[in-house]
Formats: sequence, structure tokens, C-alpha cells
Amino acid sequence: MAFISETKSGKWRAEICVNYKRKVKTFPAKHEADTWAEFNERQLSESNSLRIEMTRRLLKASSALDILKSRVINPNVPGVYILMENDIVCYVGKSTNMLTRLASHSTKGRRFTHFITIPEPDVSKLDELERYYIEMLQPLENRDIIKPIIRR
Repeated sequence: MAFISETKSGKWRAEICVNYKRKVKTFPAKHEADTWAEFNERQLSESNSLRIEMTRRLLKASSALDILKSRVINPNVPGVYILMENDIVCYVGKSTNMLTRLASHSTKGRRFTHFITIPEPDVSKLDELERYYIEMLQPLENRDIIKPIIRR
């Protein structure tokens, strides 16, 4: 839900909160605050809807292959992609433009018969999502690069 309020200095403060994710920004005009709030609220809601749908499919799926086959293919956005040869997961990667990245894999000789994409509009979450799918699917060509995350 968005909250728009006028500050003491006459500017307009927009605040949105969707599923505990909060954003705040100040604008010189009320219509700018309204536009920003509407856009960002919709973006946060769509990102959350994708996570909910992904979790729902994970719970219903009986195997990793079922999970992959249930994903929506949309290669022209940021996200994680999974390269497969027949029904074997060969490689998991991430890109800010999956269509371009998949084309480069194809021209550089990486063998795959088809691919699955998992869109993620928040580019800062790509590393986490890629690591999740690498650990879950254990693709043949990613096994040597799996390293634990050390948090300090």
C-alpha cells in the first residue's frame, strides 16, 4: 500500500510497503510521488508473485525435472537459465539479458538441446537464485564451481 504525505518543506513523501519490503522517496510534486509509488508498488508485487508461484511449483513438483518443465519461458529479461541436453541438466547460469547469453552459449559450442528460463526482475538476487538452482540440480558443467558462501 502506498502512503503519500506532504512534508514541512512542501515536498511530497511517497512510501510503499509490500510484504515487508519498504521504499521511501521525496518529490517536489504530488503527481510525481503518486506515479513513483504506483510503479514501485506494482514492481514489488510482481516480484513477490513470482516467488510465491515458484514456491508453489516447488512444493507440487515430484522431481527437479518436473520443476524445470513447469517454468514459464521468457528469455528476454534478467534471470537464471538452465541448459539441458535431452532430459539432463548440463549447466545453470545467470544473465541480465538471457536471450543474448543463450545465443553466445550456442555460438561458442556449448551443447544443449533446450533451455529453461527463470525470470528475476531484481538483478541483485541473481547470484542467490543461480546458486540455489546449481545446488538443487547439480548440473554436470557447474560441479567444479560450487563453493560455499562465507558470510562475515
